[in-house]
Amino acid sequence: MHVAGIFVLIWMTGAVWAMEVKSTAPGNLFVTGKQLHFTVTQAKATVHYRLMDYWGRPVAEGKVPVRHGNANIRIKAQPPGYYILRCDDGEGNAAEVALGVVMDRKGAPLPREGRVCADAASAWLVHGEERWRTFAHIVRTAGIPWVRERISWGHVAPDKRQLDWKHYQYVADVLAQQGVHVYQIWHDSPAWSHPDNPSAHCPDDLRTVYRFGREAASHFAAQIQAWEVWNEPDIDFWRHLSDRYAGLLKAAYLGLKDGNPNAPVLQGSLCVGVQAFARHLFENGIGEYFDIFNWHIYDLPSNYPRTLQAYRQLLAEHGLDDRLAWLTEAGIRLPGTEGANKRILSEENQRRQCQFVPVSVVMSLAAGNDKHFFFVLPDYLESGMQFGALRPDMSPYPSLVALSACAQLLGISRYMGEYPTGVEGASAHLFSTPRGNVLVAWSEKPVTIRVPTDRRTVRVANIFGAESTLKVEDGRVQVQLTPEVVYLVNVGKAIEKSVQPAPPRVGRLPTNKPSRVVVVGYTNLPVDKGRDCYLFRPGESFEYTVEVYHFGGRAVSGTVSLSLSGASAQPPQQAVQVRAMGRQVLSFRITPDENAEEIRIEVRGNFGAEQASPSVSYLLRQR
Repeated sequence: MHVAGIFVLIWMTGAVWAMEVKSTAPGNLFVTGKQLHFTVTQAKATVHYRLMDYWGRPVAEGKVPVRHGNANIRIKAQPPGYYILRCDDGEGNAAEVALGVVMDRKGAPLPREGRVCADAASAWLVHGEERWRTFAHIVRTAGIPWVRERISWGHVAPDKRQLDWKHYQYVADVLAQQGVHVYQIWHDSPAWSHPDNPSAHCPDDLRTVYRFGREAASHFAAQIQAWEVWNEPDIDFWRHLSDRYAGLLKAAYLGLKDGNPNAPVLQGSLCVGVQAFARHLFENGIGEYFDIFNWHIYDLPSNYPRTLQAYRQLLAEHGLDDRLAWLTEAGIRLPGTEGANKRILSEENQRRQCQFVPVSVVMSLAAGNDKHFFFVLPDYLESGMQFGALRPDMSPYPSLVALSACAQLLGISRYMGEYPTGVEGASAHLFSTPRGNVLVAWSEKPVTIRVPTDRRTVRVANIFGAESTLKVEDGRVQVQLTPEVVYLVNVGKAIEKSVQPAPPRVGRLPTNKPSRVVVVGYTNLPVDKGRDCYLFRPGESFEYTVEVYHFGGRAVSGTVSLSLSGASAQPPQQAVQVRAMGRQVLSFRITPDENAEEIRIEVRGNFGAEQASPSVSYLLRQR
């Protein structure tokens, strides 16, 4: 397979003549059953063309006449796959384009319950109305039901007096017009919300967070189906600790739900596993302030189940083990080495990305995630690593076609368990789908396995979804495995006896009853982000601030008390009254115990019927 570095890769014999090849399909993404049509411009003579598949096999070739430098190439409909079209005019001019063919969905709506999704970030990574329209069309054609999008609070609210939705409105509209379900995230705050601390992430007043969440959710109620509050707050995307993030999440959740009660809210995506930030975050009583658990991973897909299981254990410790889980970023780090600015994947890395995509999906769904989001669709180069499934010109890498096939074959599915292949390095997993039981299998090296079936014939689809028929002999079907997955479609029920049963998939949307009184405790001591704690000096007392908010329609009064280990507080409790949509700021003096190594401060708010969820801070002795 020869790699096209850009939409049209050109070789030139002179400086003034350059052959170009363009297709009639947005992003060069065609559907099955439709002719492939290309226009060649600036050709000098008869154009010879050859269409090659992912494995480097020629599948079509011919020649077309040139008229006034232009030629039209029409190639018969092709099965699902990734292809390269090479053209030359015999006069030293040549060009090639990358293209994909995906299953024709024939206008079927993208299912809200679809499980195979993608991070898009197209509001940031795609530029211009024409390209946004092209991108939305690509998503729809590929059959990807959900995308994760971005919005910048600071961008749409440059001052506190108005909201200007700018191009985010256009992006939401074009995706909605294509029937794509969108879930939106923001992870910034305007400079005016923390004027005395330009490097901060947390606004000085969480009522601004509430108002933005309410206005955004209400404004985009028709286009945005879910919201996420901040990206990866357990690392440096959030410069503060879990106590302040919990406060921001609570304020945002109340605002988002007041703006659109039907849109689920995801807590900020956790990405480093069950470490101090995650443990402390759930001690901060966030259980009533999110609907879907949300996490990220960049690791071998075989490690997904154990990582989610650790998160599930943490959720269970707080009575939240029935929450749905979405894996909203799962990608593979591969260096860009080709083309302009070295942002194009090499042929080898295109294959690695393509092989990774369906295996990642399978292991994510096997782990128990309700939805899986590949990271990321558009061209995206970060620190030399290329994550995108599209080239800079929006033509596809093989991975996009593989993701599309996975979305069609496993998008509506129930994981049934792992099938023991009996062959080292070979893996297979069984799913129940509308097309019957589907076995997805692959291996590190080429091997052959025999699978039991009660069918007379079994359909097999390759990594791109192209299907053929396998014969059944003695109740078994033989299939060859490679690093590119294959799907045995409607393999029958006989295989179920051999499958290691999977536990039932947990998860449902909760009926939360969040308190509208929010308390947030913190101090201005130095922080250790990795250990999610402040650093105190032995023998030195310090000020501890508690902000009390009421996001309700009437005044409330009550008490705020501190429960401590390793220190004492003066006063230990304070009375407070907060008006509707009001805020009060309390100050406590904390004195560490003489030999304290660690301090834990838990803030409780008692407001009668409005019992505030706790705010918890940890401090460690500074060395």
